Amino acid sequence: MGTSPPSNTSLSYTFVRREGWALETPSNDSLPLYQFSRTNFSKVGGTDTWLVVGEGGRGEALEKGYAQVGPGPIAFALPNAPPPPPSPNPTTVAAYKDVFTRLSRLYGPNLTHYWVWTKEDMQWGKIEQHSPDWTAVFEDLAGAHAAWLETSPSFNLSVGGWIVGPWDNRSALDTLLPPQWAIGSLDGFLGASPPDPALATFSPLRVKWSFPWAEDDDDLTSPQLWVSRNLEHANLAAASRVSLHASLQWRTRTASPSLTALANFPWNSSLLPADFFARYSLAAFGPAAAAPIAAILLSIDGDGMPRPVHCDPGCIQPNKLACSPQETARYAFVDAWAALRPLVAGGGAAALERYDYWGSQWEKLRWASRVSCAWGLYADILRSIQALPAGSPEQAAEAISRGFPAFSSLARNVSSLMWVSARATASYGDLGVLLQLYSSAATAAGGEALGVLEGLAKTECGEPCAPPREGDPTAPPLLRVFTARSMLQKGEGLNLRAHVVGPGAPASAAVCVAFVASMEGGAWSEFSLLGEGGVGKAVFAASIPVDPSYWAAGLQWYINCSVAGAVLFHPPGAQPQTVIFF
Repeated sequence: MGTSPPSNTSLSYTFVRREGWALETPSNDSLPLYQFSRTNFSKVGGTDTWLVVGEGGRGEALEKGYAQVGPGPIAFALPNAPPPPPSPNPTTVAAYKDVFTRLSRLYGPNLTHYWVWTKEDMQWGKIEQHSPDWTAVFEDLAGAHAAWLETSPSFNLSVGGWIVGPWDNRSALDTLLPPQWAIGSLDGFLGASPPDPALATFSPLRVKWSFPWAEDDDDLTSPQLWVSRNLEHANLAAASRVSLHASLQWRTRTASPSLTALANFPWNSSLLPADFFARYSLAAFGPAAAAPIAAILLSIDGDGMPRPVHCDPGCIQPNKLACSPQETARYAFVDAWAALRPLVAGGGAAALERYDYWGSQWEKLRWASRVSCAWGLYADILRSIQALPAGSPEQAAEAISRGFPAFSSLARNVSSLMWVSARATASYGDLGVLLQLYSSAATAAGGEALGVLEGLAKTECGEPCAPPREGDPTAPPLLRVFTARSMLQKGEGLNLRAHVVGPGAPASAAVCVAFVASMEGGAWSEFSLLGEGGVGKAVFAASIPVDPSYWAAGLQWYINCSVAGAVLFHPPGAQPQTVIFF
């Protein structure tokens, strides 16, 4: 009798408690214990069990709501029947009444659903329907429904969460909630699991939603491509007849391939990943480079993408395995991508800007892996130095001869990672990634880490251990404008902020001007963007008052910045940015 359910069966078993009954000497005519329980014990509510308890566990199992099954050895399984629904809590009802009344007053028919979101631990804690946690969830839902009936707001109710229902009965909500409730669920385990099959079992009158992941929490510091997975999950969701299949993400541009594939799915449900990447590459990068770029993107889609950074927890970690030939070979696509630049350059400024943005994302991945490698090597050397007699001349000599060069290598890799990450920063989401990576870099190669080594060496390392302050001098400067508004209220000003990313000091000398005109045409008005500081003093901003004559038709604008002999434009290409008013 083992400690785990048998693996040679398709049945799913639930652990309750087991106290050891097993034959001391196996006999040819005996059945394994799990097979005996399956053969001789009946099922309860569709739940099978192979687990048995002694008399000492009877009271404990009954107290927890388990039902005794069969004669002989005592086995218990939780019945699938849900517990009786709790009565609404008056305090909860009152709170929801206030919320619903205010929302109806503010938004009227523009709000279609009020969405109740269940706790994340429903998935990770595998909360079942007899758990007090589930009772609390359903008590809250009951309170919301009672308030909805009393206030008769203009919107309907919906519930969503990390899983569609309690762990042991995913269809419970469809049984318990009134039909006007919409029910939705994230795809399980950060998108690794498909849409919950329970959705297909819901009443055909029920509105049901499904939410895939265009990127997951664990690697938000890295680009993620999940086109193949998102298309597969979209097909499964469609088979379950969901009325909404909407992706989850934190960043828009970095997740844009997956989001674009999902947006195309309703128009072409037979869309294959290879066909999608062919069309996407043609539209984004032009005909000359479309085929080789599509091949690269397809090769790194999903699990083909290296993931050297894991931010749950800790982001970059020392990892000597990143130094292996097998691991470094995974980044061959970065050089293959870089070789295609001449083909993209003929496609215009907008295509080239998109190409360079993704190239920086791939370079960021590779430099993150190199930092992990350098950090792992340095950590090993530091441990060997610390193992020497404390304060000995030998320890100091090793710190200088081996420790300082290893730390210098780590510092230079960190500096390269931060510079290429700055070039991959084109939105506030990307800026958050940059700050997270900087936090890891400060741990790896910051003053505190260097101080430990210098204490062992009994001297300062100085300039060789300082991260380089300048980027690649051959890298052309970039102009980034983060998440520009496309809608403004009448009377609101147009706030613009330009970030000039260069190899070093020249970025602070940029001269940036915004040009604004009506979307109906006419003369362009000029507004200077003033230096606002930032790293390298390379952030420029302006708050531009909007003439009311622009309100009806909307306005258009663009920025140019002169830096280091180059003139940079946003948006890249011929089309200006547009703004409408409401």
